[in-house]
Amino acid sequence: MFLTNMSESNKNIVEITDISPEIMADLLLFMYSGSLDSRLCKTVEELYAAADKYDIHALKKKCSSYLKSKYLDTRTVSNVLQIACLHSDDDLYHSVLEFINKHAECIFSTCEWKEFVENNIAAKLLQDLVNKRK
Repeated sequence: MFLTNMSESNKNIVEITDISPEIMADLLLFMYSGSLDSRLCKTVEELYAAADKYDIHALKKKCSSYLKSKYLDTRTVSNVLQIACLHSDDDLYHSVLEFINKHAECIFSTCEWKEFVENNIAAKLLQDLVNKRK
């Protein structure tokens, strides 16, 4: 980038506009120290997406682990399911499906899930399949 005839080589600046400064700071903190900010619960979804985009496997794995162990609940399950599908994370996806199977009745009664199902036929199908198995 800096060695080619791109605009960045003339300015010695790379502008990254698709990630907030806070997420970029967290990403750099992890890259240089291997640690994460204590406010991960507020940024984990965005940080996971950035880790996937910039191919930072260790950070993606940490975020995935956090999503499964501390973030996943009946209100966030639809978001985590979307993240798993969007970023092709089979391990996270199977963890979400297992969680849905265990807590289906509670999940399917939340406003978040009802809103999710309105715009997502696959989620409606999943709900119908889980309900028929019980």
